[in-house]
Amino acid sequence: MKRRNFLARSGLFLTSACLPVTNLWAEKSNPGVIWKELVDYARWCPSPHNVQPWKLKIISDTEAHLYYEPKRTPIVVDETTAFTSAGMGMFIECLSIAAFQKGLDVIETHDGHDRMYADRQGYQLFATLNLAPTSKNTELDPGLIMDRKTSRMPYDDKLVPADLVERLKAVAQQYGYKFHYSSDKELIDYTINLNNETILERSMHKPTSEEMSEWIRVTDEQARKSKDGLWYKCMGVSGRLFYNFFHHPERYFKRRKLVTKKLTRQVKGTRNLAWISGPFDTKSDWIRAGALLQRMWLEITKDKVYLLPFGAVATYKSALVQFQDRINYDHADGELWFILRMGFSDEPPRSLRLDTRDILI
Repeated sequence: MKRRNFLARSGLFLTSACLPVTNLWAEKSNPGVIWKELVDYARWCPSPHNVQPWKLKIISDTEAHLYYEPKRTPIVVDETTAFTSAGMGMFIECLSIAAFQKGLDVIETHDGHDRMYADRQGYQLFATLNLAPTSKNTELDPGLIMDRKTSRMPYDDKLVPADLVERLKAVAQQYGYKFHYSSDKELIDYTINLNNETILERSMHKPTSEEMSEWIRVTDEQARKSKDGLWYKCMGVSGRLFYNFFHHPERYFKRRKLVTKKLTRQVKGTRNLAWISGPFDTKSDWIRAGALLQRMWLEITKDKVYLLPFGAVATYKSALVQFQDRINYDHADGELWFILRMGFSDEPPRSLRLDTRDILI
């Protein structure tokens, strides 16, 4: 497995460091230019609630330190920081995919902490990254990183190609995970309803709604200024409704039938449901899972297929148990940690991202 074997990583770096580097940086016009070019791609990486926790400090042409910003680490909706850590893994994977086109590999060395911390002051070191020459290649065009989008729009009721499902299963297997797929309408309807009910239930949990309210962008000016968070345009609702849902959730909880009906309309036409299972207990698991998820997301982008996570079900224990019971889940497959729908839709709006200069420190 490429780069994600933490035990082998140090040996890989020592081997790579001995490779010749003559003229490796001949194309640069100023120090660190290659890192900046890689970040130009990686900044489009998805992250939970679009928090974009990453910061990069360029140490030299071949070394950079990856930090995270504690205030961009949700702790209520992601108590163990598993999904935020997976997001960091996705960011590193984007750097790596972009580096491959330059004949380079990104070698990671991680700190000894078992999680991210939201209560610390200042940027926190997440990993040391080194660039080394490589003969490895990837079939993924880094342009796919910018083409990838999340679609919360209705899908067109079509099945995704069977060969795409097989490709996704193969990618998952390479990383030590399993990709499960279903087009069963009853299961899909059940999952959509479960996700809707869970969204409403969690909205009434005050710590959750208070934390999430920090990440909603209810006006275009607010979205353009912050360049992060959940923009109402991408959520398919009005800014006013989006604001009230998190600041006055009781209004919607009382009208839950009307709200769930609207939420269901947003995901109509869904014919493809999938979930991923495998190791998801430690920081190294989360980073590897993030790398896998990034690769899979770009794989479906090749086929102009969109993806939408059913995050409420996957991250809320009681809902996840209900889903597992519904599919008669085999726990021998490991932890079920990601649930999604796939399909074809009109091109969705693009959520905003921090500029490269905002990420570099």
